[in-house]
Amino acid sequence: SGLAAHVMYYKYVMSMPLYRQEKDFEHLGVKISRTTMASWTIYCAENYFLPMYEYLHRKLLKRRYLMADETPIQVLKEEGRRPQSKSYVWLVRTGDNGGIP
Repeated sequence: SGLAAHVMYYKYVMSMPLYRQEKDFEHLGVKISRTTMASWTIYCAENYFLPMYEYLHRKLLKRRYLMADETPIQVLKEEGRRPQSKSYVWLVRTGDNGGIP
């Protein structure tokens, strides 16, 4: 669990792609493929982060005002879609209406 957390921290907080992490681990004498690290990240997202996401989503939907941002991204291997098609990431937050932001 600690190694999976390390991989996700460096990917999403420190902006270090998995291919660079793979090379760093090789320099330490450890062979961990980027495919393995991606599988860990997906597993953690589906099994540990999803309940937290769903809770926060329910809390957001109770608010009077929401703000959102839509960012297009490219996903190379998305089931049923070509790599050239657009996918999106949405960021949603509450407005400043007196509740906890």
